[in-house]
Formats: sequence, C-alpha cells, structure tokens
Amino acid sequence: IMITFDEASRKVLFLDSSPTDDELIEIYGLYKQSTIGDCNIPKPYFWQVKEMYKWNSWNSFTGISKDDAKKQYIILYLKLKDKYGCSK
Repeated sequence: IMITFDEASRKVLFLDSSPTDDELIEIYGLYKQSTIGDCNIPKPYFWQVKEMYKWNSWNSFTGISKDDAKKQYIILYLKLKDKYGCSK
C-alpha cells in the first residue's frame, strides 16, 4: 500500500498505543528534516534536556534530502503502525 508523507504525518497521531521515547524522537527528527531540511537552530543548553533530544535527532539527519527523509518517515510510520496499530 502506497502512502504519502502527508498521510503518514497525520496518521502517526492516531496510533493505538504510544511509541517509545526513542521512536517518538526519531519520528520528530525525520519530520523536521522532511519539512524544513537541515537543522537550522542553535544547539540547546545541556540543562534543556527535552530540547537537546529533539535537536540531536533532527541534527542527526543533516545532509539527507527532504525527499529521502520523507521516504524514511513513511517507512518508520508503517513499522509503528504494524507494531502499535492505527485505528484511523
């Protein structure tokens, strides 16, 4: 089944169970790379733990084209859908 990035990014919000923190942070990084491109914000301070995880994830995809990031996002969404189910 072919699914678009826009469909995957909407449906990921309706997984039947919550993904792990690592899965959530990966989906965040791929989403940012898909929609904005390379990380364009300064690295957060070390005490900004949540922001640091998000920054590290997004920054880890530096150099990947938006199209390739979208493909990776869709693949990850499909894996999460198989693992957790998605009612919508």
